[in-house]
Amino acid sequence: MIRITIDDKDATEIFFHLVEQVREANQRLIEIGHRLDKILRKEQTIMANIDQVLEDIANEKTLIGSVGQVLQTLRDQLTAQGVEQEKIDKAFAGLEENKQALADALVAGTPSAPATGGSETPAT
Repeated sequence: MIRITIDDKDATEIFFHLVEQVREANQRLIEIGHRLDKILRKEQTIMANIDQVLEDIANEKTLIGSVGQVLQTLRDQLTAQGVEQEKIDKAFAGLEENKQALADALVAGTPSAPATGGSETPAT
């Protein structure tokens, strides 16, 4: 059996050393907590941005679908009024190009997803 004797002075020093280590560990935990709070706030911002992107995509699909419906309704009305099919086809060829240009513009304005497994390529 080994017996260690510690006098009051040594015990006091050991106690204050342990208290200081506990304070430092507590301070580190507080700093970690602050960093986690920042991460959680950033996550909420990212999720809000993703929700907005999804809403924008849904609105774009609705807009493109609405344009298609308007064009079809207009085509049907012109046909019903006896406009020559050749004129209708010529007019609608241009309208379909405009519809496609609108769809392309909406897609161009939507950021692309980052590439997986490599460096990100910015959308142009």
